[in-house]
Amino acid sequence: MSKLISRRKLVILLLFLMVMSAYLHRVPGLLGDEASEGNNVFELRTGEKLSISGERSYIGVLTDYARMPFIASMGYSILALRIPMLLVSIGVFFLALRLVSDYLGVDIGKGALVFLLFSPTYILFQRLGWAITLIPFFILLLAYALQSNWKYKWLFSGLIAGIGLQTHLLFFPSLVAILVPLCIAYVAHTDFKKRIKELRDLWQSVLGFWAGFGVQYALLHVMTEDQGEPSKTTQLFGERLSDLWHSLSTYLSGSSFVAQYTGHEFSSVSMYILTSVLVVLILIACIFVRRRITYVIVGFIVIHTPILLYMVDRYSLRYFVVLSLAVWFLAGIGAGHLMQSISRVIPRVASLLPIACAIVLTVWMGAIVLVPFLRTGGSVEQFSLGNRNTSANAFIDSSALITCLRGQGLVHGLREPIQNILTFYSHRYSDLAVSSEKAGARTVDYVKEDTVHAGLCPGTHFLVSVTAP
Repeated sequence: MSKLISRRKLVILLLFLMVMSAYLHRVPGLLGDEASEGNNVFELRTGEKLSISGERSYIGVLTDYARMPFIASMGYSILALRIPMLLVSIGVFFLALRLVSDYLGVDIGKGALVFLLFSPTYILFQRLGWAITLIPFFILLLAYALQSNWKYKWLFSGLIAGIGLQTHLLFFPSLVAILVPLCIAYVAHTDFKKRIKELRDLWQSVLGFWAGFGVQYALLHVMTEDQGEPSKTTQLFGERLSDLWHSLSTYLSGSSFVAQYTGHEFSSVSMYILTSVLVVLILIACIFVRRRITYVIVGFIVIHTPILLYMVDRYSLRYFVVLSLAVWFLAGIGAGHLMQSISRVIPRVASLLPIACAIVLTVWMGAIVLVPFLRTGGSVEQFSLGNRNTSANAFIDSSALITCLRGQGLVHGLREPIQNILTFYSHRYSDLAVSSEKAGARTVDYVKEDTVHAGLCPGTHFLVSVTAP
């Protein structure tokens, strides 16, 4: 029986690897933020940038150093940026597998694992090669460290927390949200005296934390020009909080995450049906799966969300990845309970349900995202984030554009994301000349929605001027 279970976990892992690696080099197209972090690697390699500074004051430099071997061996390409994140996703798989097996058991755990890793949010946003992709990994790694029996558990837990926070400042809501429920559960353990004795070593975690975050903390106080205005962000907190209710269904159903690739949202009926199914599964988890991890995740969601909304200055999909993953994970616990209940009646069929669920989610994403994206190369249409609309142009495929522009003389991106992409590829192609100034260069912009394409590179989603201004 143990061998059979092991084989089924292996099948889930293979499915997961297939989903996360399929067309990784072109789906989605290179993001401006990915390109910007890739340009930072170039500056580090050529000595043009301070070696302790990341792409932003709130983004650490360690991820850039981790990308260097991949850039060195694969050149300045999408794969060089994304393969490190694919390796991280493998780590996420095994960390999540260990945690759910320990705290939920085999049957419920596999359901939770599938809902987490095959959710639209994970499949569509965790394949991207930017620092914020690492947040779920540090959440699970910290949770694993805190429940471990390592000799220097507190030291390593603090170090993980510090490195996670220096990697991206938006790890902070997750850090607080994971520490508070786990600390409460930890102290409330039946062996209270043993726990209090262990807490005497808590000073080690402080040491580890500042070892991981100390340099970034200093940079946050020196490089303040890219941090926005905290007072304005605070003033709009109430507005963002009230908008959350209207936005949740677009995130949790996966509608906005899909639309970022295709430009097309789900219908209102589909969004509410999918969200309602998640809510029902969450209720099942909270009522019938009375495990510590269930209530830790509930506490995580309750604590994480207001802190996140307080920190960010607007709604953007990348900010809501962790919230969406936590909700799908909690729903997966409910789904796992249903699978376990079915297994008592028809064990042979029910034991295959997690694999069947993973296949269904994979086929669903392939049909509504992968196939349309490969056909169209993305979209420049507007879609809803709940409280505002935004364009899907950030994810469009730029490979045809780069091929078209090579050897055409100086080019300049009229928008920062486009300029970042052009600059990144100029490190790879010597015949792609990118100018930091508009004058004397062909200009590149996104084609506007519902307009006829006219320019140097037809067939792309970009508008390139025929001549330099």
